[in-house]
Amino acid sequence: MDNRITQALRRYHDRVSHSREVMFTSLYGSQNYGLDTPESDVDAYSITVPSRHELIFGYPSGEDPVKSTPSSSYCYNTGKVTVKDVRQMMDAYVKQSINFCETLFTPYIIINPHYAAEVAELRAHAEEIASADLYQQLRTTEGMLQSQMVKVHAPVTPTIADSPTRMKHLARAMHCWQFIQRRSRGATFADALVENEEWVEWFALMRTLKNGAWDADAMAPIASTLAKDAKAFWEKYKLEHDPDEHRRARAELRNELADIACSAIVKNVERQDGEAVE
Repeated sequence: MDNRITQALRRYHDRVSHSREVMFTSLYGSQNYGLDTPESDVDAYSITVPSRHELIFGYPSGEDPVKSTPSSSYCYNTGKVTVKDVRQMMDAYVKQSINFCETLFTPYIIINPHYAAEVAELRAHAEEIASADLYQQLRTTEGMLQSQMVKVHAPVTPTIADSPTRMKHLARAMHCWQFIQRRSRGATFADALVENEEWVEWFALMRTLKNGAWDADAMAPIASTLAKDAKAFWEKYKLEHDPDEHRRARAELRNELADIACSAIVKNVERQDGEAVE
């Protein structure tokens, strides 16, 4: 375990705890993929549990407590922590995004002991949660890839060969591509996040990009065709698969995640009621 990461997570967790009831704070990003550098940001999600007043009246900023719960963030020299209500996070798990689902697998997590049972339940079923709807997951990951490639080829200077920022966008797009390929062939979510023998050279190129180095012979062809290749893959996949084939699994997942979120919320309300009586 990297002390720099654990210390940053603790700092984030404690900061959010000053104003909100935190369920857990969990790492996302390059450290979970083995693609970090010493300069990589430590980014995390801090998942919070609403109080009785927040459930009924919303949060101080005035958001509707039913239609939209607030998502805020705090930035530090080590990275960023994004705060999400547990209801938002459960919905994000249903949407099957890599960045959210990976928080169930990372070893870097700070857990509020009050909610240890609920977090343990989530992590015990991590692969099940992250695999409830492969069609949706591949769709969202292809969308993430295209978003990164737009930034790679944005019509501004400097060119990608002279821009470490653009190189990082390309590395992120490449990680999405290998994830799509491996997941579509049956790899588990956990396995598809990290390097294996088949993708050693691809991961080596991603690390080179993350370190701000450009190898034109190896990387220029990838940069020029990756968006088109990903689009072609997705168009073919859509024709061969029914988007509703996972409808039942998705509905079951919603029910299971709702139970976990409700358990955490009830705990928080009952605990606050007990403290009020005392």
